Amino acid sequence: MKKMAEQKKRPMRITAIGCIELVLSGGMALATGAGFHYFSAIDEAWRSQPEIAFLAKFFPFILAWMFIITILLFISAIFFLKLKPWARRTLEAAHWIAVAGITICTVYWLGFLAANATVYGESTRTMIALAFSNAVLAAMMAAPFGFTLILLRARDVKQAFSDLAEQHDGQGLTPPPLPGSQSK
Repeated sequence: MKKMAEQKKRPMRITAIGCIELVLSGGMALATGAGFHYFSAIDEAWRSQPEIAFLAKFFPFILAWMFIITILLFISAIFFLKLKPWARRTLEAAHWIAVAGITICTVYWLGFLAANATVYGESTRTMIALAFSNAVLAAMMAAPFGFTLILLRARDVKQAFSDLAEQHDGQGLTPPPLPGSQSK
């Protein structure tokens, strides 16, 4: 009980960010599961159509990327709530990777639509609608990552973790100096 009273209370903003991260990782887990189900259901159909077979080739890599980001977000969110300084940096890196991945997948899909517009005989209007809906979907997927990235980079959040690191200096929580280096 006394130890809990001595511990610094977790700021509300950090609790909110940690909870958002847990929700994001849950959403990513659902999206990954749905993607796996979707891929396994139509894999044969994709491979039988030469104009979209290349898309089927890369889909497992996209799912693997999503799975890794999901696990990374979940584990980092838990340790972020436990106020581990490395967790904030890990979440920030995972968010940059997620936003980059969403952008790459969107450009890839838009390129696929542009390259195969004539194959399916779709009208220009239909292709523009598909491209627009894909861009909107990508923005909707990237927005939560961008929003929490802004929160993770906020001065008060960085300061809270910096203060924590300073508070624990000398208690075995910082790495030991490298052999041959001089400590002052």
